[in-house]
Amino acid sequence: MQVETNFLNKPFEQVHAFPFESAWMLSPWGIAAVDSAGNVELVNPAFERCTGVSANAIMGLGEASLDAILGALALERRRIEVNSGNLRAFHFVRRPAASVAHDLRLAHFGELLREPLATIFGFAELLLTQNYEESVRRELTATLLEQVESMSNLINEELDVSKSCVRVSQSNPRSHE
Repeated sequence: MQVETNFLNKPFEQVHAFPFESAWMLSPWGIAAVDSAGNVELVNPAFERCTGVSANAIMGLGEASLDAILGALALERRRIEVNSGNLRAFHFVRRPAASVAHDLRLAHFGELLREPLATIFGFAELLLTQNYEESVRRELTATLLEQVESMSNLINEELDVSKSCVRVSQSNPRSHE
């Protein structure tokens, strides 16, 4: 089944049912539209990013199945009932702000690790493939050890931050709602 996100290819009554195509296409919320028969009819581009669930996997599913899938995910969710044309409801989903912040922190952490990893890789390759004098070999090895220590410090700092985040979320009963 093909996922349809372009309203220009839909019959007029479906286009009329949701006239704000730019809101549909650009929304940070993942949106699944359920038709009057109770099946997923349309999915916007943000849906897969927000849920990790392929749009093709939910197209045509009944609303109860969609609800079960979404209920198993740690998402902020809204359902809006509509009686317009062939559409019955919209399901809006997005990842909680804490999850987004965690992903950004993790991406930043990955960037921080790339530099020492590249240095370690390059210097190890040089030590393995080149015949250097002992003084050069020691200097390269010292740089390798500095980079390993740098990575170790970054990892320990990230683990400390992660542990404190887990402790805070476990002590905050609202974080599990």
